[in-house]
Amino acid sequence: MSAVHVPVERALQLEKGYTSIASRRMKWWDGGIESIVLFYNSTSGEGKRFISSALLDDPPDPGKVGSFSIDKGWDFFVLVSVGGNYYAQTYRGDGSHAIYQVKTDGSPDPVTGPLPGGKNDVWGSGWTSVEPFMTSGQQWLFLYNKVTGERKFRRYNEELGTENVDETQSSSQNFKIGPGFTSISAAEFPADDPSGTPLIILYTQDDGSSLTCKVQQVNGKVELANGPQPTNLFREPKYTNQLVFVDPDRTYVLNYASGSGKARNSIVSLDSRTLTPNHMRSDWPPNYSSCVAFDASPASDWHSHRYSLVLLYDIKSGTAQRFNAAFLVSEEEPP
Repeated sequence: MSAVHVPVERALQLEKGYTSIASRRMKWWDGGIESIVLFYNSTSGEGKRFISSALLDDPPDPGKVGSFSIDKGWDFFVLVSVGGNYYAQTYRGDGSHAIYQVKTDGSPDPVTGPLPGGKNDVWGSGWTSVEPFMTSGQQWLFLYNKVTGERKFRRYNEELGTENVDETQSSSQNFKIGPGFTSISAAEFPADDPSGTPLIILYTQDDGSSLTCKVQQVNGKVELANGPQPTNLFREPKYTNQLVFVDPDRTYVLNYASGSGKARNSIVSLDSRTLTPNHMRSDWPPNYSSCVAFDASPASDWHSHRYSLVLLYDIKSGTAQRFNAAFLVSEEEPP
């Protein structure tokens, strides 16, 4: 396969006010696999569920869009998978959190809850990043406080609760993350493999400093080690958004600067000591508050091609732009 990065602009008008956008590939009730994109408004608690292919049209196909209403006020709204089911995990800075069921059928109410699982968990207050990742087939969370530099790993159990996972002595003493990181992302290796090795990617908006670390389980604990590190090409400040997307055999990290519209793209590999530059052909529009990557094609199409889309969204107006972030063409013609 050959990869070609072609930023193709496509406009879309959505509702304004969504504070969180989350995307995940999901296995549907009929056995098919397709991405969903969830939009959540922290002020009102209202949200929308888009089957990803609906975001290819303007206006989106109403048959692929659902509305939901949950508690308002959540600072974080992320998608997780436990026991083959899907959930929206929420958290606010005072330490409270809740988990909601995300349905994989044509239900008119696609997100419901909160569910009783995990209600007695104590996470603590002040976490400024809540990043989900998979390792050894289990769903985990990485919690980080940018003021203090404190970090915590939590793992889900079958009852939808989370339990703290202690770090090894080697990790706690020797691998320092420190305060100040404004963007946190996680990726699995091999690409999109939940049983692979996860990588935590941290970035600081003020000075452009960046850090990556591998996460591995050792005797029931978690151990951190150096991952592929950024070169001087990537030590640039002012990127406001960072996300991870994959094609069948590569993992990419995309950073976007809302103030300038500048985008940078890097290939991440555990076999390399550094992040590999792969520059975008052109910059994107400025002033978008959020960005999310999603797969526009169902799993049945992957034998011939697959591309990830990046959606830029403006919370003030609801306007959005869609771009092809990666496009792969098979060397063989589809049957």
